[in-house]
Amino acid sequence: PPYIDLKSRLIAGFFLEFIHNALNIPILAPNMLSHFVTNHTMKKALIFSSICMSVLVSCKNDNSKVEELEKKVEQQNAEMQNMKESMLEKELEEKNKEIDELKSEQAQKKSEKQSDSGNSSNYYAQGFGKYPLASNRLLTYNDVANLPKSELTIMRNEIFARHGYIFKTQEMIQYFSRQNWYRPLYSDVYGSLSEIEKTNINYIKSFE
Repeated sequence: PPYIDLKSRLIAGFFLEFIHNALNIPILAPNMLSHFVTNHTMKKALIFSSICMSVLVSCKNDNSKVEELEKKVEQQNAEMQNMKESMLEKELEEKNKEIDELKSEQAQKKSEKQSDSGNSSNYYAQGFGKYPLASNRLLTYNDVANLPKSELTIMRNEIFARHGYIFKTQEMIQYFSRQNWYRPLYSDVYGSLSEIEKTNINYIKSFE
């Protein structure tokens, strides 16, 4: 049979050597290879070469696909993580907003309360009423002993009325609405009462 060219011999020799090493199939010594490599042998070598290359290309393609899938999975995981972080940040922002609103409401209520307490000292009808002495000095037994219960109630409530207290009972509302010096301004005036007035209130109660 005719010999083939040198390049084809070398390729065939390479694959035959590969077969020998991989499959343990004995072949002739490399220096004798050129004398025994025929066209038929070359065809077999080329077929085997083609199969090997196809397998290698297929493996390479599979590896490429696996790598691509891994990248997509990593990208999806990163996107999910970003979404979770975004949702957590949004929830945290909403909670902080609620806390700020509550703090604002509490501060406003506190400010209103302080304003109401502070304003109560701005109005004081000093010397007005039937019994102004109850706001000026400590009462004695003689000041209250001979007064009826209705007058003792008026004496005690005049102390609050002079500071602009808004009465709740209909009796006191009707009575003080007829007093031209009375101004119903504040729902709580206890903080603006003097120690003398506080003492007299308790003293009058003991006789009512």
